[in-house]
Amino acid sequence: MIDPKRINRRKLREVAEKTRAGDNVGMTVRQLLALFGAKRRGSHVQWFVESELQKLGMGTKPSFKVPTGYDTMVRFVVRPTRAQIQAVLHASR
Repeated sequence: MIDPKRINRRKLREVAEKTRAGDNVGMTVRQLLALFGAKRRGSHVQWFVESELQKLGMGTKPSFKVPTGYDTMVRFVVRPTRAQIQAVLHASR
């Protein structure tokens, strides 16, 4: 379970800003989970991390959810936020 008080939001915002600026930002799956105060990536943790990354307009390549080693490197990528997707869908109606 993730304790919202233990999430390193400052670091997440920093990663998001650097990624949007075009920097190549990466870390291990273990380091990413640690930003959320988690050690394992159970389904609840995966959902929560994915949701928080989506709010920041980010994702990872490869997906941190892929069953790889915890020391596998993932790179952050810019993804549209839910609000941006909904705006496009609404505008196309």
